[in-house]
Parts: sequence; structure tokens; C-alpha cells
Amino acid sequence: MAAAEHTLLMEGKEKPEFWSALGDRRGVLRAASLHEVERPLPPRLFYCSLAAHSQYYFEEIISFSQYELSPEMCAILDAHCAVYVWTGMHCPARAREHALSLAHAYLAQDPAARDPETPILVLSQGREPPNFTGFFPHWKQTMWKGHKTFSAIISALEGKAIVQCGNSALQSGNTANRFDQYEKYPLAVLRGPKEHLPPDVDPLTKELYLTHDDFVATFGASYDEFRALPAWKQKDMKKAAGLF
Repeated sequence: MAAAEHTLLMEGKEKPEFWSALGDRRGVLRAASLHEVERPLPPRLFYCSLAAHSQYYFEEIISFSQYELSPEMCAILDAHCAVYVWTGMHCPARAREHALSLAHAYLAQDPAARDPETPILVLSQGREPPNFTGFFPHWKQTMWKGHKTFSAIISALEGKAIVQCGNSALQSGNTANRFDQYEKYPLAVLRGPKEHLPPDVDPLTKELYLTHDDFVATFGASYDEFRALPAWKQKDMKKAAGLF
């Protein structure tokens, strides 16, 4: 059997017999070629928390990178085709336990009327798959190596305090425990107006809701060192930081 002959046709230079074989669908094909291809939406990153009375709180992080992720936080990465819930190694236990609920609440609150069946993936720090890390430029597996929690820093300070001033270390431990009892929020959130604060934040003690990294960066001192200052000095520092 002889091999069939093939003719190469370029778009726009089709012969009449070509269109005749297709049922003359020129108009349909032209309309399809003019239809704009929908572009994928960019991913979005949100800080999220579960406040008192099971109230969910979401704060978008603009122009994000891996540096915005902290071991003390819980975050949502919205890839639109899927929603990832990332839990840091030291994030609040309540947020970790209710990770799925956080994602469902996020989808329900999205004004874009999201599909409630959107896939949800819960990830732990250090176990991120490539389809998650790919949304972060220059992802580093060693980013949090050597990271110290606020409690660890205080413990180190306590050891020094025991040598230097004996019983004063006990007081240091008590203040550290008090600081760790509070839910943590980004500095930008705590600087916002009173009516926009999360419901569990006391406007008079906003500093208690900072992460230990933000606290040291904001005040240039640990929580223990800050508490040791005179009340008027604390007040002035809080005013300067926009937390009063």
C-alpha cells in the first residue's frame, strides 16, 4: 500500500477543500483564537490565628518571601487551585489543632466566592513539598537552623541571673511565662487602630502580643529587660513604637 500524501498548511492560508472537510468552521475557530487565555492568579500569603471565642483572623502579607514565615506562626498560602496551611514548629497549639478549620474559614470569608471543595493541604515546618516551596523564591531548608524561641532565650538569661543575683531568676521565669501565654500577632496589626485589633488583644498591653523577634527588634531589649524599666520609660518606648 502506497504511503498517504501529506500537505502542510499554514494558518491563514488554508485551501477551500480544507474548510470543506471540516464543515466550514472558520468562524468558530477564529472566535476561539481571539478568546483571551485566562492568566493564573498570583499566590497570596496570610498570617492567620484562632482568637478567643473561635474567631478567625487573617492578615495578608504583601510581596512575601520565606523570611515572612516564622516558627511561631501559622500561615495560609492561597495558590487558588489549592490552599496550604503551614504551621511553624512553635506555633500556638490551638492554631495547629484547628488548621483545617482555619482553611475552611478562610475560603468561606473570601469575597471571591471560593469553591468549598478547594483542596486543602496542612504542612509542618521542615516537611514542605516542592509544590509549596516553589511559590517562594530561593527557598532555604536551613532558614530556621539555630532559631531560638523566646522561652529558650529567657532560659539562657535565667542561667546567668542565677549566678549573678540568685532569686531574681525566678522572677524572670515568671514574666517569661506570662509573655508566652498570649497569642502573637504581626507588629503592623498591633499598630492598627483599636477598632481593628483582634478581639483578644488588650489595647493597653499590645507589647504582650508581639513575637519574641518583633519584641527585641522593636524595643531593643528582651521582655524581662523591658519590664525592669521604670513605668514612665516603658510608656515612652511604647509610644515611640506606635504601641500605646
